[in-house]
Amino acid sequence: MIDQMFTFIEYIDDMFWMYGGTTAIMLLGTYFSIKSGFFQVREFPLIVKNFLGYLQATGVAHQGIMPARVFFAALGSCVGIGNLVGVCMALKMGGPGAVFWMWVTALLGCLVKYGEIYLGMKFRIKSGTSYNGGPIVYLQHIPGYAWLAGVVATLLCVYGVEVFMFKVITHTLVVGWNLPELPVVGFLLLALFVAGREGVRFVGKFSSIVIPFFLVVYLSLSFIVFIKNITVLPGVVLSIFMHAFNPSAVIGGVAGTSLIYVISYGIRRACYISDLGIGYASMIHCESAEQNPARQASTAIIEMFLDTFILATTSMLLVLVTGVWQSQIDVAYMVPTAIATVFPFFMYIWPLIIFLLGYATMSAFFSVGMKAALYLFPQYGKTLYFVYAGCMFLFFSFFAENTHAMGLMSIAGILLLIFNMFGIFKLHHHIKFTLQE
Repeated sequence: MIDQMFTFIEYIDDMFWMYGGTTAIMLLGTYFSIKSGFFQVREFPLIVKNFLGYLQATGVAHQGIMPARVFFAALGSCVGIGNLVGVCMALKMGGPGAVFWMWVTALLGCLVKYGEIYLGMKFRIKSGTSYNGGPIVYLQHIPGYAWLAGVVATLLCVYGVEVFMFKVITHTLVVGWNLPELPVVGFLLLALFVAGREGVRFVGKFSSIVIPFFLVVYLSLSFIVFIKNITVLPGVVLSIFMHAFNPSAVIGGVAGTSLIYVISYGIRRACYISDLGIGYASMIHCESAEQNPARQASTAIIEMFLDTFILATTSMLLVLVTGVWQSQIDVAYMVPTAIATVFPFFMYIWPLIIFLLGYATMSAFFSVGMKAALYLFPQYGKTLYFVYAGCMFLFFSFFAENTHAMGLMSIAGILLLIFNMFGIFKLHHHIKFTLQE
């Protein structure tokens, strides 16, 4: 009975992305791009300059968190298992053409993410020395739909307890380093509770150390793998464009895949790895000390550039140039297997990488879920959320399958996307695409 229910959820997930989510993301992203004169391209040098200014800023904010810390907290929720495992699933199911549609989604979708952060900043409210914002606040400004804020807050609580990623991290540590499962589950649970107690400020500090170090090491090793396979690289890049519009030409496990299926897998992976349209980015960014909504929102474009065009693309090219994507290797081990063709030691440090990146992502999600719980239950929200999270993590660790965990996260993500996209569309007249406010 349970298996049938989650099979049905998986079917709904596929149908939504093929015929609903794909269209909504592309249409709104295209509308914002045309309306703004392709702001994400036209003003990219100024956006980078603004971002570098945040990195160079020093001091302590009296109200909110320094913008650079907020950026890394938000980036930490993106740069994680999705970039290393989820994108391999897109290749496995959609072929090389999925890469192209992931790029298109990032190019257009970055303005959707810009829009949700802008709204979060514009409508945020002070809370002590910080701010509260995101969809749980700006949805209240839609006449007749203020009730959606409570619905979205409930879904954020569910989505904030990332049971699928929790299972992936514990499984990788247990199998990769031959560790006992119960202590691993207990340690990760305790670590998440610490992050939840400390909030976005702690996540920003942790991610600002881990993420840059990981990017330097990962991209350096990947570059050497590309050099070793330089003769294959041009053909791989060509196949990405060819199979984007002609998926039937793909040889291997995805032969005969329809074009709509390839497009949907590229778009859904891009949305997943960048938290596009879910509302999490807005919840995190609204805690920034920055007072200009456009300047803070513009860092979303940098996030998606690093997340999709740099990191996710690197992961996909790795498994393509080494041919790993057509093997029978589990998607969770495709990237380390590809790098291990040149650097065998990488397989041994893979569990550590999954833990650090996964913890950064889960901590960001958990902190946002905590804020949503406090919105619903100001007095007992934190306690209730800890109890709920503990029960869910333990249940899915020992009594449920990976498909069940993924199904729960998928249905929560779909509903969040629907409600948040509706909110962005209804409030789009408040969004300004300029850094000169």
